[in-house]
Amino acid sequence: MTPDLSPTISLVEGVMMDFDVNPAACRNDEGQYTIPTKFGELWVDIWYVPTEERSYFQIMSPIGIMPEFQQADLMRRVLELNYQFIEVAIVMFKEGLYFKTIREVDYLSKETIQLSINRVAMYADKYAEKLKIEHGLKPIVVKDDSGAAQAMPSLSADENPNP
Repeated sequence: MTPDLSPTISLVEGVMMDFDVNPAACRNDEGQYTIPTKFGELWVDIWYVPTEERSYFQIMSPIGIMPEFQQADLMRRVLELNYQFIEVAIVMFKEGLYFKTIREVDYLSKETIQLSINRVAMYADKYAEKLKIEHGLKPIVVKDDSGAAQAMPSLSADENPNP
């Protein structure tokens, strides 16, 4: 049985309003939001994984597509940055690089949501453009089934990159 995620969604939307972000304007689907930032966007996702019987809260911010050449230099830089980051990592999903944090919904609080949003936004604003320029990363363009661009990837529970 799928758990009721509405208390978590309400908590996340409350934090968004604390940041002067209108959840309704950012909502892509239930529990899924695209929040504009200074230099990019945050993708906020709350979902249930039936095979794990757990729900997750995740924030990702797109960086760019992995280049065909000089991948070793980029990966070295990513590892150096990941060592410095607190509760955020640069991850690769399909061919894209993203800033990401993920938590189990059972352990969320208003404070952890605030910290998560702040950290991902800060690292994305500070490093995404530098990484794009230094390593020639192309932008991530997400398309839906019809081929139209969409703000955030719609991932199935099996595709969603969680631990």
